[in-house]
Amino acid sequence: PEQFRRYREVEIKHGRVAMAATLGYIVAETGLRWPAALTLDGSVSFSDIPNGIAAIPAIPGLGWVQIVFLVGCLEAGPLAQSEDAAPGDLGWKYFGVKYEDGDVKADKLNKELSNGRLAMFGILGMLVEDKLTGSFLPLGVPGVDQMTL
Repeated sequence: PEQFRRYREVEIKHGRVAMAATLGYIVAETGLRWPAALTLDGSVSFSDIPNGIAAIPAIPGLGWVQIVFLVGCLEAGPLAQSEDAAPGDLGWKYFGVKYEDGDVKADKLNKELSNGRLAMFGILGMLVEDKLTGSFLPLGVPGVDQMTL
């Protein structure tokens, strides 16, 4: 039972990250970027960073340090799972709504779990497609002419 609880916590967390990643991937593909510099000296801006897998080497090393530090702080602080709460329940209102325990809350959590599972497959598919074609759009979509490896 305790191991299952841990697996469920991790599944919900990964699902939430995958949902955010899927949305972020699509929004970034439209060309929407933060209008700011990525580095302190202003030599690299957010608009200079490509979308998808190509962004990994384009982000400066200190940027990765900041990302890892922020994730660590969030995991240890406001996003820490308390032992007495249900898996995934951080005690926050979501979009201004906090559901009391019951059928409605169980239904919403099951929907979140299902959407998270779908998003995990979705972001995985987009990353594979990006690796194969250079775009997360499948072959046959206008603008994606041929596969390049």
